Amino acid sequence: KNKPFIVFEPGNRMGYVKDFPVEKYNRHGSCNHWPVGQAACDGRSVQAADRPTHCMGFPISSPPVHDAGGRSWWNGLYGMFTGEKETLVTIARSWVQAPELVVKSKGFRSEGFDRAQRAYRIICENPGKAKVLECRIDASDESPIHNLPIVVENWRQGDFKLTVNGTAVKRRSDFRLGYRHMVDSTNVIVWLKRKSTATLTVKLTLK
Repeated sequence: KNKPFIVFEPGNRMGYVKDFPVEKYNRHGSCNHWPVGQAACDGRSVQAADRPTHCMGFPISSPPVHDAGGRSWWNGLYGMFTGEKETLVTIARSWVQAPELVVKSKGFRSEGFDRAQRAYRIICENPGKAKVLECRIDASDESPIHNLPIVVENWRQGDFKLTVNGTAVKRRSDFRLGYRHMVDSTNVIVWLKRKSTATLTVKLTLK
């Protein structure tokens, strides 16, 4: 029932290996299968047939490559899916062209949507005094919301209350809250189970 999928960023170029030798399907795979294929090698081609491998595991694609801080990387969504393809298109749009998030509270700054984390990044500029974070997410058909992840960096741990369009959301399976403790600060991680093509106002209050 599960079907694999990959979602690439805009600018990706798809291709096809027309000259792939068909006889290779009669032999063991040539590409590592993570996480069991972690032998000391180049990370792509296997050295021996002693672990699970792919006979053809290379994405036939040339995604946009990012360079910053001495690193190079590309972003993509890999997964297994059992739903309808229309739902998968909505998930892809929510990531590729995420709706704009506007911070309405003082003491916070939006860093936009981070595709690498699949989350919105918000910086708390005054962790000692900031208690209310209010945001507006301008969703639409072209830029939908398919679950809402927000990472608030440099805030603090505490008892939080969440409202969406003025209605309280209880902390349970639809509203999850966690923390990432850094060396000298704490990141508050919020996840809201919500699908929408209309504007949402989200308010997170530290009691």
